[in-house]
Amino acid sequence: MTALNARLMLSLEERVESTNVGAAQMVEKVVMLEKQRENLLDYVANLKSIRTN
Repeated sequence: MTALNARLMLSLEERVESTNVGAAQMVEKVVMLEKQRENLLDYVANLKSIRTN
């Protein structure tokens, strides 16, 4: 493997790793947003039940 090929391979590996980290962060964000949505739906349901009582 030439020095150029080695550098290109390292650059590609770094990009893949960066993409993997980004994807993992995206999954964490989606999970967090889903939990927030569930909490807000519960909150709205509670407000509606208080209002109707």
